[in-house]
Amino acid sequence: MMAYIFSTILGAFVLFSVAAHIALPIITPKKIPKNIPRTMQTAIDKINKKTSSDLDFVKRSYELVNKRYTSEGRGVFKHPLRLFGRDLEKLWKTKGFQPCDAQNYILRVMLIKSKRFSEKEIKTRYSTYYLTWPHQYLKIKIKNRWYEVDLWGADHKIPFGKHLKLTG
Repeated sequence: MMAYIFSTILGAFVLFSVAAHIALPIITPKKIPKNIPRTMQTAIDKINKKTSSDLDFVKRSYELVNKRYTSEGRGVFKHPLRLFGRDLEKLWKTKGFQPCDAQNYILRVMLIKSKRFSEKEIKTRYSTYYLTWPHQYLKIKIKNRWYEVDLWGADHKIPFGKHLKLTG
């Protein structure tokens, strides 16, 4: 009986993991909107004026997004509908928890709307967090070098230039 319960739980765990890994790339917003919230453009312009290098622009944008949103692990369970938020206006206005793909979407929009980066210079990548949970981060090309940028990982003590891996 114990073996049956264990195998059932393990099977559900594996099924959940596979479904989550398939779903994340599908639900992730891909298109950069033509129009963005005015306050977002103002923030982009302000950072643009303060920076001369693309790397500094990315770091300052990363810091801004990191200050606006949290990545608490239980946030997904407290705010499950945020996993499906795709409206940039709502994402930008919402404070507190945002899933990794939403935070990355906001950063991608900022980088592209700054006119410093093209979509080809920003790649979406996936890893696994705590053995099953899919996790998204970005790779950004700056002066012929690719940088890993993991906003969600910042709350988990992952420094700029690294990303969350298998065990967090």
